[in-house]
Parts: sequence; structure tokens; C-alpha cells
Amino acid sequence: MKRILSLPILAILLGSGLAAAEHNTLSAAEKSGGWQLLFDGKSLDGWKSSENPGVFSVQGGELVVFGKRSHLFYTGPVNGANFRNFELSLDIKTFPKANSGVYFHTAYQETGWPEKGYEVQVNNTHKDVKKGAGLYAIKDNLEAPAKDGEWYTMVVRVEGKRIQTFVNGKRIVDFTDDDTYIGGLVDAATTWCEDYCDRTFADKQYTVAFDDFPSLRIELPRPPVRLNATATSATVTISYVDSAGTTQTLTWSQSGTQQFRVDRDHVPALAYPLYLEDWPNVRLDDKAVQITYLAGYGGAANVPKPAVHAIKMLVGHWYANRESVLVGSISKELEFAVSALLSPLRWKQYA
Repeated sequence: MKRILSLPILAILLGSGLAAAEHNTLSAAEKSGGWQLLFDGKSLDGWKSSENPGVFSVQGGELVVFGKRSHLFYTGPVNGANFRNFELSLDIKTFPKANSGVYFHTAYQETGWPEKGYEVQVNNTHKDVKKGAGLYAIKDNLEAPAKDGEWYTMVVRVEGKRIQTFVNGKRIVDFTDDDTYIGGLVDAATTWCEDYCDRTFADKQYTVAFDDFPSLRIELPRPPVRLNATATSATVTISYVDSAGTTQTLTWSQSGTQQFRVDRDHVPALAYPLYLEDWPNVRLDDKAVQITYLAGYGGAANVPKPAVHAIKMLVGHWYANRESVLVGSISKELEFAVSALLSPLRWKQYA
């Protein structure tokens, strides 16, 4: 059961300023400062409810939230209902065990929790430890910022990638979206897991070099070998310097020329000559034979789920401990958990 009472001080500013002094009105200074009301205090005009629409009502000039899960999306005329840089001011009163939130940078969906955007928590005494004005599951606030039964003003300010929240003028959250930093952590975690498994999760091209063909069957490290991004291109190519000193090329593709064989089902994949043939003679020289191929799963959706979970665990650990942990290092406890997920994916025998 969720319930919130919010006065019609539900106003947005495409800039900076203060909330309106009277309910459902803006002063001349506030208007000139860019403030606009999102809620008229009389109806839900300009708002669209998802599942369980009866949860939202207007009573005595207040927007009342009471009932099962539902979300109210702004669809009104202010800025075309599209807000990137803004300041949102709300007057809120919660009741015991109330739990709700304010989403932004989201999009309408008929059911379920919004899949896009950020949520600013509204919670003073609900059992969820994530309390009001925290950026839910991103930068949480663990102390109730206000008391049930008392009105307070919450402000959400977004400037570029910086997100700040305030309760009664006190700043609760100051967060900068770390897309670039998190992307680096994902790359580092992926590399850690790939090295541990001796596999390739994120598609990449490899070239292995030999002075001569090392054996009849040649292992292609870092499985799995996959088809090239373009179906007509060779997945595996072998270039070699023949005995006359001329560079030659052999190709193999799934649906085209196959001048040698590739067993992609073997782990790791194997390259070997056609039936009853041998590898050509080469001039013995440094890197006279080079084998180039694309490895990986062809996108994140195809990567084994245990590997995805292990990568997320590492990213979460490094992100949460960015000031005290060297990226790439993990605790024994985390290593045990990650190793348990990845062990079935290792293909080499390790001492």
C-alpha cells in the first residue's frame, strides 16, 4: 500500500528559482524566472495514469496517491512534456509506511515499474532502507529527510549529467552520471572474466602468428570463433609466405569458399587442411604464417548469463568502492563468487 499527499506546488523550472509561495499559483517573479505549474490543483489534466488509475485523485487542491502500484506520467503542454535540464519542486506529505517516488527522463508504459530513467525516492518510514530524496539504487539516501504527517519541499535539479536533490533546502544527493566511467568498468570487468575463462565475450578480431604451420590441427585461442559481421566475408583467413617468398592467402567462410576446414564446435575451434591434404610449404621466417579470425558471441544478448552476472558483480564492486579499491583487483569473497559463476565456462585445464 502506497500513499502520498502532494500539494499543487508541483512546478517545474527550466533554469533555477524558488517554489511558488501559494498553492496553484506563481508570483510575477516566479513567472519571469521561468517557473511553470504542472498540476492545476483541480484535475489530472495533462497527466496519464498507467495500471490501477484509481490510485491518483485530486482532493482539496491536493494530488493524493493511495493504493496499489501505478504511475502517473506528465503529458501536458509544458515544454512538450520533454524535460532534460530542469528544476522540479514538490510539496509532499507522507503517512506512516508510505512508499512512492518521482521518476524523470522516463517514458510512458502501461504496466510495471518504469524501465527508463531515474527515480527519486519518497519514503520516510517504509521498511525499504532507501529513504526519501535518494536517487534510487544509484545514490541512495539511508536517513529519512522528513517526518510523516508534516509537509516538506523536495527539489530535483538536473543540469546535464549532474543530478541534485534537496529537502527543505538541504542537499541530499549530488550525483554526476558516470556513463564514461562505468563503461570503463564494464570493459575492465569483461577483460577480467575473459582472461579467467580464456574466452571472448565481447567480439574482437585476433591474429595468431607462427614461423611455420605448427601442426596438422591448429587451435584458435579465445573461443568461440563466430561468423564475421558480414555474411559474405571470410570468418577465418590464413596468410603465409610460400617457399618462393610470395605471400598467399587461404580463406574459410561458413557459406562460401572453404580452402581449409574449421571445426567451430570444438573448444577451442580447430583449423586443419582439407581431406587428404596437408598445409602448404612455407618459407621458414618470423611470423610466416598468420591466422586471422573473429571471436565472440555476436552481442551481449548471446553471452552466457553466468558471465554477464559475473561482469555485473565486478562492475558493482569497483563502482561502490571506487575510492578504496584498485580497478582490476577483487576481494577473496568476491573472487569466490565470480569464480563459481565462471568455472563452467573455462576450457583449459589449470593447475
